[in-house]
Amino acid sequence: MTELQQTLINRFGEHRVLEIQTLEGEMPLLALDLEVRSQVTVICTNGLSNYEMPVPEKMSERKFNELCFCLPSYWEWENMEDPRMNWIFPWIQKLAKHVVEKNTWYGHGHTFASGPDLGPLSPTMLQNHLMLSEPMLLEEQLRPIKIGNKNVYFLTIIPIFSDEMDFKQSKGSYKLIQKMRDKGVDELLDDFRKTSLRSKWRIFSLSCMSINRLDTSFLIVSHWNGSDSLLKIKEQFKNLFEDKQHFEILLFTHIKRPKEGFEIPSRMYIIAKNDFNLFGKLKSKKSYPTEYTHFDVCFLVDEYDKAQDNVIKAMKIKHVVSFGYERSFVNINLQTSYVSSQEKIKFALAMLSKISD
Repeated sequence: MTELQQTLINRFGEHRVLEIQTLEGEMPLLALDLEVRSQVTVICTNGLSNYEMPVPEKMSERKFNELCFCLPSYWEWENMEDPRMNWIFPWIQKLAKHVVEKNTWYGHGHTFASGPDLGPLSPTMLQNHLMLSEPMLLEEQLRPIKIGNKNVYFLTIIPIFSDEMDFKQSKGSYKLIQKMRDKGVDELLDDFRKTSLRSKWRIFSLSCMSINRLDTSFLIVSHWNGSDSLLKIKEQFKNLFEDKQHFEILLFTHIKRPKEGFEIPSRMYIIAKNDFNLFGKLKSKKSYPTEYTHFDVCFLVDEYDKAQDNVIKAMKIKHVVSFGYERSFVNINLQTSYVSSQEKIKFALAMLSKISD
């Protein structure tokens, strides 16, 4: 008997903790029969916490974790032949194996796609992503446990829909969890639940319906070092849009008088730090730095100072998209590992197109 199993027996009682038979080389599993609102069964790894996860320094207390699914009372999980029920076992094994073999870590909000084709998890579980979360329904029952000198935490596995995944990517896991809680969604698996974002996210989707239309106008806001070819920059961005789609580029630079000695391509504009007169004109709505005065979508590919933020805020833009840049005027803050401006915008266009479908 493992230390984890004995500790859980001490907490819940021996009659509520059952070992599940697994194949040689697989992660051992436990079944916990618990009662909250109703009776539930928790399928839990039994030994993943023997692996010390290389978590970031700020999460140093959460190096040791176990994974678990929370099953409703109507699930006949013992029936290993039923595809509506048995999919949880290969998934919990896959997740446990991956984190150890890749020498990586898991934490609250981490997500995994069902596969390359994003098919449903089972014939009845139509969600196509899994998200790890701190316990919600089982917050008290699955509170951290002390084993020796280790604090062991539980991460529950929650199936989520594509639109919930999109929302999580743009708004963050904290806001998604809030939406789920508001709709009564937690870690308890539910074959019949609908997306927790149906109403409000659909309203947003409708407002983005023009993303694939040829009359959609785009503004790209970026920094310029004063030496890169402006024509080359424009050509790199141009390849991301349809031939007839309108896009303009606004560049901020710390170079004084950058317009002298440079040929600036059409629909490309440069604002230097000493262009103070422009800020006043923008505030009074007497002047705009671009040809268009209204844009459907603006991409902020960098971070900006206060004066540059004021330029962006003063312009008339329906949707402002950033990449890890939190500001009150940003509508969609995408989280991505892409570094180049072109990769970021390509990623954002794909995300917005998916939301608009």
